[in-house]
Amino acid sequence: MKRLIGFLFAFSLTLTFVGTAFASSNNTDGKVNAVGVPDNKVVLTGNNPAFSQVDLDNNFTNYAEDGATFDVMSNSQLTTVSKPLANVVGIVLNQADNTPIANAVITAQGLMTVDVQSGSDGRFQIINMPNGEYNWLVAATGFGKGEFLHYTVDSSDGATIFTFYLNEGKETYIDHNAFFNDGDQKIAEETLINNASFSASMTSSTMTAPPTLHPYIRVLQTSGAVTSIGRQQYLYTVLSSELYSQSWYMDRGLTTAQVSNLYVAQAMVANTFVEYAINVYSNHGSTADVCSTSCCQVYDSTKVTQVAINTVAGLFENVGGTSYCPLILYKQSSTTYSYIYGAFGSSCSGQGTVTVPGQPALIAKPCTDLVAGAGGNRQGMCQMGAALRAKNGDSYSGIINYYFTNCSIVNCPIA
Repeated sequence: MKRLIGFLFAFSLTLTFVGTAFASSNNTDGKVNAVGVPDNKVVLTGNNPAFSQVDLDNNFTNYAEDGATFDVMSNSQLTTVSKPLANVVGIVLNQADNTPIANAVITAQGLMTVDVQSGSDGRFQIINMPNGEYNWLVAATGFGKGEFLHYTVDSSDGATIFTFYLNEGKETYIDHNAFFNDGDQKIAEETLINNASFSASMTSSTMTAPPTLHPYIRVLQTSGAVTSIGRQQYLYTVLSSELYSQSWYMDRGLTTAQVSNLYVAQAMVANTFVEYAINVYSNHGSTADVCSTSCCQVYDSTKVTQVAINTVAGLFENVGGTSYCPLILYKQSSTTYSYIYGAFGSSCSGQGTVTVPGQPALIAKPCTDLVAGAGGNRQGMCQMGAALRAKNGDSYSGIINYYFTNCSIVNCPIA
């Protein structure tokens, strides 16, 4: 479910940072950078076939072969368009074995129609594409056609990065809007809350030292397959799926630094949600930690954004050969902590959040939305509420501090 964040009343708790030195000081440009990493330098972990560290370092220039790159500036339609222009890159892959598909025809239909063909490495690039929502049609010899509907491009997000999977003998159809089905989410969350393991979790997970996090997340795909995804890749995909583009928030009065605080808060909560699913309770039993639909967190791998990748990478640091990233834990005492259910929803409709039984971190709080959102469970962080809090000056820690009572941000090792 699309989740945003918003304004509430002043908070009284002081959120503490525990563990190794936490590398998340906000720079004047609103970016968050990892310890030991030069400003604007992102260190990538995991192996996403759509891009590499070199692509990030080069700001997604010269991404595709010459014959697989199309500059919309050469299209006469552009003279009638006044929107900002985005850099769009992507890859077409065989779903069966993750191999690139050459000579696939990609057609984007929206403000204008744009056609480009993938190169020998499956990559393509569209330069100077007007911001907006497009339907993406992909066709390749020997494969069923692919339809990827309602995906936006936005220059404020840096590069927009697509991964289009095709199947032999079967059509592929993904509607981005269908990922946000409130009915499915509500049923899943009611099941979670009524589960005894969920209610008892706060007393069953006491720890005196930061927990060690697993580097991979097991994601149940809509096909029924379970895929192990690197933690960093999982988080920037969730962040790209859950929040709107930077310009969406800026059009509603937020600065780039304020949007950055919103993004960081969402990434930390997403990391907390999945850790709870791994260690305490998952809707998917022992086979998977989370799923790719709104039953859990939205994980739509079709599109990620450069700003989401940068945000998440900035939360990871390397100390003495060990990687760390932040987790929100409930502070039971000065020396003990426990996992929390990292719940969040799109909007509280001005009603505020609600108390969740068995979760002392999730206490009802008054809340006001930035704008009317899609609704949701009203548990934990209200995304539209957090966006308004960010607009009114809250840092990412202030946002987390407000919605999650008596909690600490703990830097945890990954192994």
